[in-house]
Amino acid sequence: MTALISGSRLSSNHYFGNYRNDSGNLGNCTTWDFSDTNTAGTYLAGYGLGDRTVGGDGVRVRISGDCPGFAGVYGVWGKSGSTGTLTGNVTLQLDAAHATYGSISEAGNHSIDGTIRITLNAGTVSGNVAGGFSEASAGQSIGRVELFVNGGLIEGSLYGGSTGNSAANGSITGDVAITMTGGTLVGNLYGGGSTGTINGHTSVTISGGTIYGNVNGGSCGEGRVLGTNSVTIESGRAYIRGSITGDTVTLKDVSDSGSPAGFDRYAGQVTATHLVLRHVTASSFDAAIHAEDITVSGGTNTHLARLESVQSIYLESGSSLSLTQLLVGEGKTCSLRQTEGGLGEVTVTGLLSLGTNSTLSGNITLGSPDGGYILAAEGATARLEGKLTLNAGGALSDATLTALSVLTEGSSYTLLEQVDALELTADGYSSLQRGAALSGFVDASTYFTNLQKGRYSLTYNGKELSLTLVPEPTSAALALLALAAMAARRRRS
Repeated sequence: MTALISGSRLSSNHYFGNYRNDSGNLGNCTTWDFSDTNTAGTYLAGYGLGDRTVGGDGVRVRISGDCPGFAGVYGVWGKSGSTGTLTGNVTLQLDAAHATYGSISEAGNHSIDGTIRITLNAGTVSGNVAGGFSEASAGQSIGRVELFVNGGLIEGSLYGGSTGNSAANGSITGDVAITMTGGTLVGNLYGGGSTGTINGHTSVTISGGTIYGNVNGGSCGEGRVLGTNSVTIESGRAYIRGSITGDTVTLKDVSDSGSPAGFDRYAGQVTATHLVLRHVTASSFDAAIHAEDITVSGGTNTHLARLESVQSIYLESGSSLSLTQLLVGEGKTCSLRQTEGGLGEVTVTGLLSLGTNSTLSGNITLGSPDGGYILAAEGATARLEGKLTLNAGGALSDATLTALSVLTEGSSYTLLEQVDALELTADGYSSLQRGAALSGFVDASTYFTNLQKGRYSLTYNGKELSLTLVPEPTSAALALLALAAMAARRRRS
């Protein structure tokens, strides 16, 4: 059974739920259900801690009434130079719809062995919300931080870690977890802090609400996260205007929302070492994505606008991915793999660009049955280690057309090396495996419509895909006449 206390106003500008001047044990939990209309310019702390160690389950503060004009709300407050320790947890729950706060954080100048847990359900914060210290001295620490935003308005930024000029020496020894299901954040969201060190990992999970700033799983400024950081966007109900950054970024259960504010309409920038698309069924996703590797799983079936400099794409059975543009830069390698083993397959409906000495390892389908793709390959130094499927109605890049313009009749230009298999969807050709040559004349203009009809033959020798310049009909006729004349001279002689 928790004790409900009335708290006390110890000075003209400070409220405390409890203020201990001796060592002791708080018992199960000190709970303070606070409501007061005379709070303008004041500070509230659930506990006032000096140079003491206080045991028990910790402190819980719930603000339930309209409290206008708080300058700040803290879990535990210790005056500058304090060395106290609270062994339990600290919980702040903000439920009042018409309450206003300058800032919300763990004040500092002490250590907390347990967890800081802050929940914003309603009200307005004109400044920042931080789970870590606003002030700390060397050696002072917090065990773990959990932040929940379910409603309300934060006009500043949201930090899982510490802020303030003197928080650099304080640390969070465990992990930081932020969960946002609703409410509005005007500023940025950071899993870490602007100062101090987080020894564990940080995680940010967003399933609703509105964020006008950026989302970053890590820290900013002088803050540090020694573990990994992650950002997870669940469902299509969150609206994010800024960028999304994390070591691992996961997009989960994102479908067509039918709303201009749905996350499926997100067109910002996603930057990650690892990007996970899990059960993403939105018909298209127009974000600018920068990731080293991408995992496509959980029945994902979606279309991305552009991938550049990605090193690996892993596709789980039952999941699929199509792209408007796939770019592999000069000297780079991109690998498409099935998570169960073997090569993965991606459809590119717009631009496939392979730079000089680049390698794309995987199965590629260029274009849909409606065509519309562009192939830009830097000649014999571009490699496709997998199966290539060509649909009719594509085109070649301007750079490739320039290279073709210097060909002499009968000579060839290699588009791609190391092609394991070729499938042509027009002209009745079936799939050709490595080592099986394409025979006869195949009009390349069927697949690349910016080539002159009948002028180039598409050739495949079981390894290289090339274009051969066919002699002009007039040239061929003149050659036949010359041969006939030579034969006639031989007969007369």
